[in-house]
Amino acid sequence: MNVDRTGVFRAEVVESGLSKAKKEGSHPRLEIKGAKLTAYYDQETGEWVDWSEYGQTADCYLYLFGMVGKIGNKKLSTTVSCDQVCKVFDWDGADLQELVESRPGLKFQLTIKDNDPEYADKTPFQVSWIDVFDADPTQGIAKLSKEEVKGLQAKYAALLKAKAKPAAPAKAPKKPAAKKVETPKKPESGVITKKPKAPPKVPAAAAPPPTTQVDNYTKQQAWETVVDLKMDNVTDEQLQVVWQKSIGDVSNGGGEDLLDGEGWWKVKDRTLDAVGKI
Repeated sequence: MNVDRTGVFRAEVVESGLSKAKKEGSHPRLEIKGAKLTAYYDQETGEWVDWSEYGQTADCYLYLFGMVGKIGNKKLSTTVSCDQVCKVFDWDGADLQELVESRPGLKFQLTIKDNDPEYADKTPFQVSWIDVFDADPTQGIAKLSKEEVKGLQAKYAALLKAKAKPAAPAKAPKKPAAKKVETPKKPESGVITKKPKAPPKVPAAAAPPPTTQVDNYTKQQAWETVVDLKMDNVTDEQLQVVWQKSIGDVSNGGGEDLLDGEGWWKVKDRTLDAVGKI
């Protein structure tokens, strides 16, 4: 890997195949070696910039399985990376033999992030996500929506309140100068006076339409959030364990296919409750 920055890139497979890390007991992974970076997504302009002239590459190590479940009762399960491999490589997830042969020329999209500080001296950057070639490049780097911020505000309100400086006492408003009240003149005899018209009634302001914070929340957004906010000492395997457990808890054992936007929001919250920085 010789990519020199973080961000979202379009890439092309040079060599790919199944492999295993040297660590004993490690699970199989799909390895994409030296993927050519062909375009870079410029966040400021919102456009793809040709990157092929720089000859940069990136290595992808995508674990397909991980141990999930409570301590003492863990079991093997597929990972989020496995889901993305199915999308990018058009794989049905049934036969590993289909991933053995290299797929040179396959075009896809990847996200580069800073590597764990423990390994940053040797390899400063790592591939954190892959997706299909024409996927929305802003999903992994977009700012939180107003609805997401509201949810975070509610979750961390107590901590923010304890950190915030006390507000300065409000100054008492000045008393308005007394107005001179004129005594109305008595109407002359025989003159009919009209009663003043009542001011028009102002209709009450309509209540704002109800909003739902998390209807459109996605699995990818949930995963990107937990990766960004997890504690630095949490390994990828530990994160996968907590992530899969959260999916099982929220879906009552039914699996991720039963989760909607609200479900993925709960999965994200449960995962961060266990491994989040705050």
